[in-house]
Amino acid sequence: MKSYLRTSESLNLGKNMFSIYFHFFFKLFAVMAIFPLPALLLKDLTNFAFPDQLFVQISAIILYFVLYYFGYFVVIGEISEIYLGSPISISKALSRVSTRGVGRLLGTEILSLIFIGLLFIVPVLVGVGFDFITGYEFFRVIGIIIGIILAVFLLINFIFVGQVVILERKYWVQAIKRSVTLVRLSLWKVGLYFLLSVMIFVILSILIQIVPCIFYRIFISGDGKYDLLLLGMDFYLSITGLIVSLLLPIFNTLFYYSLRIEKHDLTKEDLVEIKTFEAI
Repeated sequence: MKSYLRTSESLNLGKNMFSIYFHFFFKLFAVMAIFPLPALLLKDLTNFAFPDQLFVQISAIILYFVLYYFGYFVVIGEISEIYLGSPISISKALSRVSTRGVGRLLGTEILSLIFIGLLFIVPVLVGVGFDFITGYEFFRVIGIIIGIILAVFLLINFIFVGQVVILERKYWVQAIKRSVTLVRLSLWKVGLYFLLSVMIFVILSILIQIVPCIFYRIFISGDGKYDLLLLGMDFYLSITGLIVSLLLPIFNTLFYYSLRIEKHDLTKEDLVEIKTFEAI
């Protein structure tokens, strides 16, 4: 199998991402979707069947969140094998994740999201407090803007947490610190590529989803007898969203390797160790 190690430069990231995406789409999507897709469709179904049951809807969302990140971790290992020129195997991928401990993997990701959420909430609450004291909504707006900036900054610094826990077997705060260390090797480049990957994701999502949405809004929306078509539309949006989202773990994993190679942070010993980790 072709290895992407020799074409790991930053300029080849987009080319390699789409190459892996199209050449291995069905295998990677099968791995990515085998767990979160049923939960995603269940979430849509509960929104349709129980629109007023908040507990049921929240439970479905939590189930989807857990299974999505499980699939995300599995795919990271598979992309790493593709990158290093090794054959991919679903059973091997599942074994790799279970060996590392699903609780630790999900717990590390949840911990990073909690940090991001706190960094967003704190300035927002401060802004709301000043707004309440002074009566000027200006403080609330400033608090929201600062919260968004800080959250995005932290999100960029935590972008490699998934790769670290799977490929380096570091967890919890240690994994978060390792991701921050990698990002600091080239913060501006990571930030730029992060925004670029988000733009690609948004644009492709719009291109895939806009026509059916316009059709529904113009010709179907508002007629109660088409409720099942609305459910079908939700299914379509969920499936296509998952298809496009497959680009994100591919891009982040390739970028993880590219950054480590460019900054001389990836040695032959590291590659041997990663290959050993992938085998267990």
